[in-house]
Amino acid sequence: MESIQRNSGKMDSTVSICFACDNNYVACLKVSIYSLLCNRDKSKYYDIIILHTVITKQNQEDVLKLIQEEENVAIRFIDLTEEEMKIKYEVGAYYSIATLYRLFLFTDLFKNYEKLLYLDCDLVVLEDISKLYNLDMQGMHIAAIEDIGMKQIRYDANAMVPYNGGFVSGKRYCENILRLKNMENYFNAGVVLYDLNKCRETYSFAEVIDVLYSNNFVFNDQDTLNIIFEDKVKKVDCKWNYQNMLDDFLMKNEGDYAPQLKAFKRNEYGIVHYVGEEKPWNGTVKLDRFYHQYADML
Repeated sequence: MESIQRNSGKMDSTVSICFACDNNYVACLKVSIYSLLCNRDKSKYYDIIILHTVITKQNQEDVLKLIQEEENVAIRFIDLTEEEMKIKYEVGAYYSIATLYRLFLFTDLFKNYEKLLYLDCDLVVLEDISKLYNLDMQGMHIAAIEDIGMKQIRYDANAMVPYNGGFVSGKRYCENILRLKNMENYFNAGVVLYDLNKCRETYSFAEVIDVLYSNNFVFNDQDTLNIIFEDKVKKVDCKWNYQNMLDDFLMKNEGDYAPQLKAFKRNEYGIVHYVGEEKPWNGTVKLDRFYHQYADML
């Protein structure tokens, strides 16, 4: 497995960012990157990596057009097709490569990186992302934001999640299956800053895969990462991963969970993350105005 050579660019102050995508999400990936570029600190260098297996050359060229007239930005596409075959052979991976994207950060592929910010592509960036990248992690392995959906599952007495062909209560899933010491630390894996040196010291890629396979987790790699890093997380203000479902939960104001979520309400955002099945490009969702703002500008 060859490593990715770190693109140091023209400046010492480099912000290293990683997305994962396929052909179906290229349009929203472009909006995410464009919003990031619009709000960046142009005195810094942005090294953007996009992990994929099936993005066509034409779609790659469309994404690269975003930086044709931009300085201090690089976008590189890393095809993981060969790595996928190796993983299937070496560790018997039966999950799709899309499930493993984030977990590839633990491989030698990224051994030249000390720190990396992973971003899902179903989000828009509304502030300078280098503020998040350069925050003080206070010795923790990762920095991340609490997962609003999991908080709702935990506190709503009627919440059920699919598990092993049936359904279990959210509370039971959290207490008996995830078995985390402190569920208040459960984070959303769509925006995570990794201290890769500390991560590699803790788990090898094979060990991470062992955790992934240890149970039929509902949230697959996100549950896996939470098990690994449960006491190694620097909590970040939710403005940096403002999950739009929160506004729906608060609007409905149902169940015992609403008071638990009110503390996470924000009116200013660093990142708006469109979690859940409904997205702004295929329906009407909360805070979709930000997505359409940058999509229209494109």
